[in-house]
Amino acid sequence: MTGSLIYDTRAGVCARVRIRRRCRAARRMAFAMVVLSTEEGRDAARAFGRRIVLIAVAMCAALVPLLPMNEMKVHGTFAAGLVLLAGVCASLWWGERLRSTVLDAPVLTFFGAAIASTIFGVNPRVSLIPSPGRGEGLLDYVVFLPMALAAARLSRTEAREILSALLGAGALIGAIGVGQYYGVDVTPLIGSRGFDYGLHSWSTLSNPDFLGGYAALVLPVGLAMAAGAREPGQWWGYASASTLLYAALLASQTRSAWAAMAVAAVVLLWHLPRTAAAYRRLALLGLVFAAVTTVMAVTQPRVSLGIRATSAFNPNDSSMQGKLWIWEHSLVMIRERPVLGWGFSAVEGHLPGIGTPDYVRVFGQSPVVIDVAHNDLLQVAVNMGLLGLAAYLWIWLTAVRAAHGAARGFPFPVGFETVGILAGLTAYFVWLQFLWSHIGDTNVFWVVAGIAVSLRRAARDPGAGRRSTT
Repeated sequence: MTGSLIYDTRAGVCARVRIRRRCRAARRMAFAMVVLSTEEGRDAARAFGRRIVLIAVAMCAALVPLLPMNEMKVHGTFAAGLVLLAGVCASLWWGERLRSTVLDAPVLTFFGAAIASTIFGVNPRVSLIPSPGRGEGLLDYVVFLPMALAAARLSRTEAREILSALLGAGALIGAIGVGQYYGVDVTPLIGSRGFDYGLHSWSTLSNPDFLGGYAALVLPVGLAMAAGAREPGQWWGYASASTLLYAALLASQTRSAWAAMAVAAVVLLWHLPRTAAAYRRLALLGLVFAAVTTVMAVTQPRVSLGIRATSAFNPNDSSMQGKLWIWEHSLVMIRERPVLGWGFSAVEGHLPGIGTPDYVRVFGQSPVVIDVAHNDLLQVAVNMGLLGLAAYLWIWLTAVRAAHGAARGFPFPVGFETVGILAGLTAYFVWLQFLWSHIGDTNVFWVVAGIAVSLRRAARDPGAGRRSTT
């Protein structure tokens, strides 16, 4: 009897506790509904949704390239896409207005061409799912393209936050690359495996070529923002990130990226606002870069940066001979399926000429895996046909025109940021003529292209700097 009474007492206490908890939860819910029913509450909810979008864009552009393995980058890209979806849904639910941008039409056209090329490609399943080695597939673009559209709707302040996060990640990537140049590789500590390119640094981008492409795209942004920094702390941060990226660019020993960066330097000097402070800062960075080049050349005697650079002008260079052979036979693939292409990841197994005497003359008797066209425009044409290539060039033209328009004649600080983006996009386009847009680098490109459009809008509409158009 006593045990029964104790049990009943405990049951009653537990029931009362549950009732109190439910009442408190109901009161909190009612309070939240009252708050969100006010204009201030809805503004706060929309701001929270925009912040989630901003986190997703930062994940795509800054976090994913830091992941050392391609499969990690694929998973990180999908995770960023899910965060973006949550942020967009939250913003729209609470009344955020979705304004159009000049990037919408070319991106939607490109996506339509990508879907069509996958459906009518030679292997739709392979085209749909990102390949483990290259991370290329239609599902990637389900994330990349919305990321670009989200970045195109950022406010000026939000865009600068993303660019700052990008340079922070670039500093880490640069530092890792410098360590590899001297034989210290820390990437196995964060999950890397199977990469060893000797004295050619690859950092977290899985290949020295992709490290070079990353640096060519991001370094001009760092230089421009350092030239236009408004506070000493910003100057030191941007200058440090730029120096580490420059050192990693040298350490990658990627000649196409070196040439691309030379083009970017011309664009920067031509378009940057002509102020004494900007030129003084650039001159100082030039001296720092010269010192870095000297130190890296002297302290690593097994590497000759000068010989590596001059080898680009050798007509018998084996790397260039291989590219020319691949380009020639990629054109054959494009002629066979000119409208919608072959679908993604279709070069391997379908490139003609493998095993012919001409192939043996260029590549030798040992088998060589050729799964990309080693030229981005040819690769897009092989993947998606001339229709997809036209849409892709439309996206490029839109982003470059936006960056050029925002950089031309607009006041500080938008001019500096957009000149950096213009120079970075120009350098990246040059580099792409010898390689292709690989996961990691591609994540940054789509976000930067979108930011170019957002800054153009901010330059035209000063009020856009204080709001988003998610």
